[in-house]
Amino acid sequence: MPGQGELFHVTAVANRESISRHGLDWHRMGAAPGIAGSAEPELAAVFVCDSRDEADFFTAMARSPSDVWAVRAEGLWVENGPNGWQIITEPVGPDRLRLGDCDVPPPDAQEDAGHHGPSAACQSRRDAKQ
Repeated sequence: MPGQGELFHVTAVANRESISRHGLDWHRMGAAPGIAGSAEPELAAVFVCDSRDEADFFTAMARSPSDVWAVRAEGLWVENGPNGWQIITEPVGPDRLRLGDCDVPPPDAQEDAGHHGPSAACQSRRDAKQ
């Protein structure tokens, strides 16, 4: 189906610099394991969620701090992936991305179980760029 609005992708903070520079591209996976613990791509695709709340499912799996990237989906083809998740089967350029939330702690370190939205550190980094 054609993409609409914003979708969300969760990844390890260690990938932030590469994603900022190159976008979301499974060919470049390697700085950190996938959120589900895989050392290499599960599919030749980018996993995305419909909402920030749905992305919480993935941040809850993380073993290290995570970033949540918002993906501008217009013009992209979004497909049904395994287990009901959505995928984009082409790399997503950095011009379609914004860092929606950063440094989300792993569940065992998270003080506020309902945490989402830009963290103070993430917000201050974004404000400094403007």
